[in-house]
Amino acid sequence: MFQETNEQTPEAEIRELKDGIKEIVNCAGKRGLKIREFAIEIWQNVIDRDVNYLAFASLLLTSVTGLQGESCFQYIEQMIEATLLGNLETEETAITLMADGLVKYQEPINKLIT
Repeated sequence: MFQETNEQTPEAEIRELKDGIKEIVNCAGKRGLKIREFAIEIWQNVIDRDVNYLAFASLLLTSVTGLQGESCFQYIEQMIEATLLGNLETEETAITLMADGLVKYQEPINKLIT
């Protein structure tokens, strides 16, 4: 018997993630979230390891820190683990980085969703 696979091309995966990020941003906009509220929501979903939020968080983190690729995801993973262990300082740092990324990239985010 053959097994069905749901393997996607890299282009399809990127398109799917981009669509997921658009949906995240559109929903936040419709709800009128302030930057900090949105940053908290992003971080909460990153902790839950939602793929679309992880992709969005990595874009925001890259924009603020310059970390890219595997280094960026390792940093996010370290912050998730510290947050789950109750490190409030790390959690606040993560939320601040998300907020800073949102502020820095409001225009590109708006272009992404249009």
